[in-house]
Amino acid sequence: MIRTGTVEVALPPAEALELFTARGETLWVPGWAPTYIDPPDGEPVEGGVWLTTDRNADGSTTEVIWRVQRFDRTALVAEYLRLVPGNRVVVVSIECAPWLKAGAVHTRAIVSYRVTPLSPAGEAWLAAFDDAAYSKMMGEWTRLLAAYLATR
Repeated sequence: MIRTGTVEVALPPAEALELFTARGETLWVPGWAPTYIDPPDGEPVEGGVWLTTDRNADGSTTEVIWRVQRFDRTALVAEYLRLVPGNRVVVVSIECAPWLKAGAVHTRAIVSYRVTPLSPAGEAWLAAFDDAAYSKMMGEWTRLLAAYLATR
């Protein structure tokens, strides 16, 4: 299953792309606290790995393994493999494109999640990750990015 949406960022594409990295998301995503494995500084290099946690419905947490599949500053594209062991594999793709708004160059980031469930729990997660939930998530990302940019 693939879900695709857009996120608007009031920055040129090259700057916006940096906000969609493990380090960049620490600036605008509440509670985002990656543990960098390789490289230890979190630089978005192909093959790079970091860990985060997901909060489950029962309040427990699950470790999430991330791997940089592609990070191309020239093409303005990032792709990450997101593995929730025993639950699901997600490929997250971000493509940043220029968008002229009020005479300034902004970004429309096309964000896609390609989800493969690994278990009944993963299938249940996917069932809840419907079009409405994805659209809500994209709207929240746009709001959080705008709030961050308003304070910097």
